[in-house]
Order: sequence, then C-alpha cells, then structure tokens
Amino acid sequence: MATSSGAGVTSTSRSGAGVGSGSRPVGRVACAAVINHNNAPLFLKVFKDAAGSLPRQTDAVVRMQMHEVVYNSLDVVEERLVALRAQSARDNDGFLGCLAVVGPMSLYGFVTNTHLKFIIALRSTGPHDYKDSTVKALFRKLHAAVIGAFLNPFTLPDAPIVSAGFEARVDEIARRFG
Repeated sequence: MATSSGAGVTSTSRSGAGVGSGSRPVGRVACAAVINHNNAPLFLKVFKDAAGSLPRQTDAVVRMQMHEVVYNSLDVVEERLVALRAQSARDNDGFLGCLAVVGPMSLYGFVTNTHLKFIIALRSTGPHDYKDSTVKALFRKLHAAVIGAFLNPFTLPDAPIVSAGFEARVDEIARRFG
C-alpha cells in the first residue's frame, strides 16, 4: 500500500495508482488528471488553493468528489470527440475547451492522438475566465510531462504513473500557472 501526504490532499492507494498526494498550496489549478484510452486513471492529483479552502471535509472525501467530477466530464469528452471526428483532422489540435463548470471550477479537456485524455479543473467564476491559448499552454506542458514519464523504460503505457519526478513536475506546472 502506497501512502503519500503533504499540505494538500493526502492519498492512499493500494495499487499505487499514480494518484498524486497533495503539495503546497497551488492557486488556480484544482485538479489535474490523466486518463488512458480505456478511461482508466493514470494520474489524478487534487490541489489546495492558496487560502486552503478546498478541503473542508476530509481529504479522502474531497479526493473522491474530484474523482467523480473528472469521470463525469469524460461523457462530455466523448461527445466532443465525436464532433471532432466529423471535422478535418488538420483542424484538430486535441483541445476540447471548457467541458463543464462545476461549482467554483471550470473543467477543461485535451485528447492526444493516442487517446490519452487530460482533464484540468481550474478555479473560476465562469466558463470564460481563461483564454483558450493559456489553457492550451497548460495542457502542452502537462502532455510533455507525461511523455517524459513514459520515456522511462520502467513505466508501462497503461499502468498508473507512480513517479515522484513526474508528480514534482506536475506540481511545478500547476504552481507556475497560478
């Protein structure tokens, strides 16, 4: 059983499921998730905001709620993918835009050519708080981090990402965004 904790959300995972622990407060990024082509989580991390307001309940409850929000957004991802397939492949950069607004968060999606799905929850007051170009840049950095993790010969493509280096890189990406 893998256990990790920090100032943010603590996670305990029997499978070492690449579910990130919390870190120092981050700001605008509430959650970052990487989902494989079969909709299995490769990585999910929940971040506290700078005021520490996210986890009023226990960390496990907050993490489970975020996990549910991410999975619910996958339905919208599938709908957007059907619409994208109807368009020219040249027009598709993988960015799916704002998938949903859930409470104080806007969920954005991105899909790679290999059908990896990235979901990022950003703290916001509405679906138009962030420019698409800003969110696309965030996804490009997260995608580069995932590619770096998969370049490790000991990382299996459909297995959860359990790399301290990868998690630190995601922390840094989130910190710099917000």
